[in-house]
Amino acid sequence: EIQQQRAAQKLIYTFNQVKPQTIPYTPRFLEVFLIYCHSANQWLTIEKYMTGEFRKYNNNNGDEITPTNTLEELMLAFSHWTYEYTRGELLVLDLQ
Repeated sequence: EIQQQRAAQKLIYTFNQVKPQTIPYTPRFLEVFLIYCHSANQWLTIEKYMTGEFRKYNNNNGDEITPTNTLEELMLAFSHWTYEYTRGELLVLDLQ
């Protein structure tokens, strides 16, 4: 999970560098941390808790919303771009 998150972070960084500057959004991913819980003898991943309402743009099956604004179009374009940019090696999905 950590490796997937780091790969997605690197991809979104590159995407933000190459997207047109006229697009007013700069998407990002939360940092994920790996911790070891000695009492449970278990590794855990944690991330910052965020409040509010969230919009899911696509899921792990590739189902996606019908975009109705620039932000939604951008998020779906990012998923497609990850596949093209990595020559089919990676596809970032489950975007919220």
